[in-house]
Amino acid sequence: QLRRKRLSDQLRLSVDEGLRLALVDPLTGLHNRRYVNAHLSRMSDRARRTGHGYAVMLLDLDRFKSVNDTYGHGAGDEVLASIARHLRQSLRDLDLIGRIGGEEFLVALPDSSLVEGCRISERLRHEIAQSKITLPDGQMTQVTISIGLAFGGTRHDDPQHLIDEADAALLCAKGSGRNQVSLAQHTNAA
Repeated sequence: QLRRKRLSDQLRLSVDEGLRLALVDPLTGLHNRRYVNAHLSRMSDRARRTGHGYAVMLLDLDRFKSVNDTYGHGAGDEVLASIARHLRQSLRDLDLIGRIGGEEFLVALPDSSLVEGCRISERLRHEIAQSKITLPDGQMTQVTISIGLAFGGTRHDDPQHLIDEADAALLCAKGSGRNQVSLAQHTNAA
């Protein structure tokens, strides 16, 4: 019976770990795209029910390829992990934070106004630009981010539509010189 219990416990731990890995990015410990999409849908439904809006930010590290080319991929991994730690420390527990691609992160702020979304986006952008990141070999580096910001919940926004709008705004921020926040088109008119 003890052997069967140990096997059962090991199997349960293995299943639990598999489920965790299905929802979490192993490098940063943040939620992955699969979890983000499901959670964002629930956030959107809640916003429609309550009438409280939410902000969606797409953050992308500027010129990240040069970090990997200059310092190596281990250093690039440390930069990504450092940005993830900074986001977790700088945002509320109820905010959704995920790594959705290479050097791209998504942050969703439930029960937030457009003004709050702009303020928090600018604060994150500024803090990250000022932060020094210690690389595995002891060298220090700094990175900047560009942010695309969209606001939803006051209309019947599909969460993917907001992500697409934030992505278009992110491309605008990158095209306008990087290290800045750009507002989605529909948000400017709202």
